Amino acid sequence: MRTLFDEVLTRHALAAQASQYDRSVAVTAIAAARAIITNATVEGSAEDYGQSVYAAVASLHQTYNDPDGEYTNGRGVLGSLLGDMYSAVRTVTAE
Repeated sequence: MRTLFDEVLTRHALAAQASQYDRSVAVTAIAAARAIITNATVEGSAEDYGQSVYAAVASLHQTYNDPDGEYTNGRGVLGSLLGDMYSAVRTVTAE
């Protein structure tokens, strides 16, 4: 599960770096999510880990607000990341 999340993070980090609007806000939002994912302890089943980490990033999404953005506050970037994380969790739980 951690490998799947790392792959998702890499895709979103590259997209954030290529963003035409508020690049620094996007990069910072992904970095905040990466910190949560990399600092999470891997305990229990892959499903338990995935759901726990997903919930932690979802909590970040609910409260995240980077006031430096002209067009975004970073929550949209995190919402997109959550969508892909959800797909990864579903893939593992379906196995």
